[in-house]
Amino acid sequence: MMLGMFVPHPTADEIARCAELFVAHYGASASTMACQRADKLRTIGAVKAAETWMEIKAEIGRLATAA
Repeated sequence: MMLGMFVPHPTADEIARCAELFVAHYGASASTMACQRADKLRTIGAVKAAETWMEIKAEIGRLATAA
C-alpha cells in the first residue's frame, strides 16, 4: 500500500458503482465485507479510506432496501 499517495475523494457515482460491484461479487455478504475493509483501513490509520468504505457500506444498504 502506498501511504501518503493522494487519492481524491470519490464521487457519488463512483461510490454507487463500487457498491454495485460489491453486491454483484459478494451478494448478501457485501455490507459485511465493506465494513471489514473499513475496519482494517482504520486499524492502519487510513481514516479517509475507511470513511469511503463506510459510504460504500451505506450505499450497499440503500441498494438492498431498493431491491
